[in-house]
Amino acid sequence: MRKRNKDVVISYLSKLKDIDKIELVAMDMWRPYKDAVNMVIPHAKIVIDKLHVVKLANETLEKIRKANRQNVSAKERRQLMRDRYVLLIRRKNLNDFDDQIKLQVLTDMFPLLGQAYELKEQFFDIYEAKTVDEAYKLYQEWLSNVPKELMIYFEDLIRAMTNWEEEIFNYFTSPITNARVLKSLN
Repeated sequence: MRKRNKDVVISYLSKLKDIDKIELVAMDMWRPYKDAVNMVIPHAKIVIDKLHVVKLANETLEKIRKANRQNVSAKERRQLMRDRYVLLIRRKNLNDFDDQIKLQVLTDMFPLLGQAYELKEQFFDIYEAKTVDEAYKLYQEWLSNVPKELMIYFEDLIRAMTNWEEEIFNYFTSPITNARVLKSLN
C-alpha cells in the first residue's frame, strides 16, 4: 500500500485533470489531508464522510463495554463479550427478536451502557436531518443530553465535532462519501 502522507496527497491532487472544476472533496478527519486540499484546491468544499464520524460513536460504546467488564462476574463478562455486536446495530435494524432481547438484557444489566447506547442512537439520528440547521440543532440537543459520567467516553467524538465542525456539517448540504477516493489512492 502506498503512503498517504501530505506530500503524496499534494502530488496526487496536483496531477488531477480539470482541478478547477472540483467543487467537493470527501475525506476522513486527518489534518494533512485537509491541508493538502486547501493548498492545491482551495476553492473546494471539504466534506467529512459520515462513516468516519459515526464510527466514533460506535467506538464509544466499545470503550464503555470494556470498562464494564472489570467489575463483573465471569458470566456477565462472557455475556458482554458474546453479545457486544448488538450494541453496534441500530435499534431500528434489529430484526431478530433474540437480538432485541440481548440488547435489552445488556442495557438493563449495565445502565451506563444503556444510556450510551441511547446516545449513540440519537447521534446517528443527526444524520437523518434534512437540513444543516436541523442537524446543528439535533447535535446541540444531543450534546446537552450527554451526562457528566459519560462525557469522558464521548470526548473523542465531541472533540472531532468541535475540531471539524464546518467540514462535518458540510455533509448536510453535500452528502458525499470518500469510499471511491480511498480506493483510487491505494
